[in-house]
Amino acid sequence: MKSIKKRFRIQLSGVAEVAGELLRLSEGVDLMRPVAVLAEEVLQTCQGLDRKAENLHKLEFVEQMSGDDALLHLDEVVDNDLISSLEEQFAKVLGEAPAPPIETLLQQILDKLEKKLAIMSQCIQQLGGLLNEADSF
Repeated sequence: MKSIKKRFRIQLSGVAEVAGELLRLSEGVDLMRPVAVLAEEVLQTCQGLDRKAENLHKLEFVEQMSGDDALLHLDEVVDNDLISSLEEQFAKVLGEAPAPPIETLLQQILDKLEKKLAIMSQCIQQLGGLLNEADSF
């Protein structure tokens, strides 16, 4: 069985992968700037956690990582309601004018973003779960 450290790093790379997808999707699109900012934050946090994990011995790994501020920051990302704020921004852009094709496009974009954010949130929650699982032994 893989060590907690190895499983953690694999899960962390999954978080970074989804954040990278979100960044590529939103990069250069003014309306989706909040997504790009969030994705960049998550990527930087993941890089920092990975560097820290790499330097820790697997026997001290769980103890050292459990209370890490970067993990707490990722948990805050899970609680962020980015989709609601994007919906508000998209509604402002649409204004009062009926524009069904554009409205449909924006809703489809929101749906895709929401799915990616849900995957990223689930991956982040699983990171904490790994540490909690190991802590209970």
